Amino acid sequence: MEIVSYIALSQTLFAIILLASKRPKWVNDKILIGMLVCIAWIIIGSLFRSANKMDFLFKKFNLVPFAISLIPLLYLYVRTSINENPRFRKRDILHFSVPVLVLLESIVVPGMYEIEEGMYHAPKMDVSNIIYAGVSLIYIVVYIVFIFRKIRHHQEELPNLFSFTSSRITFNWIKIVTLLFVLNWVITGLAMMINVSIENQLIDPGLIFFINLALFSFAISYFGFFQPSIFFAPKSSELIPEARQKPNIDQDKAKYKKSSLT
Repeated sequence: MEIVSYIALSQTLFAIILLASKRPKWVNDKILIGMLVCIAWIIIGSLFRSANKMDFLFKKFNLVPFAISLIPLLYLYVRTSINENPRFRKRDILHFSVPVLVLLESIVVPGMYEIEEGMYHAPKMDVSNIIYAGVSLIYIVVYIVFIFRKIRHHQEELPNLFSFTSSRITFNWIKIVTLLFVLNWVITGLAMMINVSIENQLIDPGLIFFINLALFSFAISYFGFFQPSIFFAPKSSELIPEARQKPNIDQDKAKYKKSSLT
């Protein structure tokens, strides 16, 4: 699992550097950087835990809140990419209320680290694991619905805004990335259930989780790097709605003022 984690970490850090050096940098780019920072923190935390290093930090702070924070960040990324006036509002902080509560719980309640570790290495059907899995499932499903509804509404408005369609404005790639995120949690959950049913670790859920996390990180950073904010893309007149492309009539008249053509 460590080899997969190191590969995922290297790719994620490289993507963060590329996006940080991107000019101009839009709001959606900054949110994407936040997503990649969360992924990097999860991977670094898991590596230090397996090596039993910096226990005072990585065994105190639960990594689950950073994992489930990826889905509201993905929603905010979609919203700021397709909105005409993209910005991060103060009330958007409420999207992270559940991850913050889980993080505070891991700090206040002793033993939360053992619960999280047990979910991957020695899963068992107890109340704590059921609550964790249930809250995470509901939280993720709600935001998946938000994301797909936002993209569907955007695609329905496309004929009124653009004379053409492409993956850069339809955001179909976001659907694929979102499904990849969901697939990660589903497969990891199934692996845990199999281990619980046979009371043995037949499948390593951690390995599955980090392989899919590496794929998710690569996909979101690759497509996100080339994805502009639709209404504010530089030097991309083809991405500007037709209604906003106003011809300069006075300049055209001056150009042909001395012409014999009517």
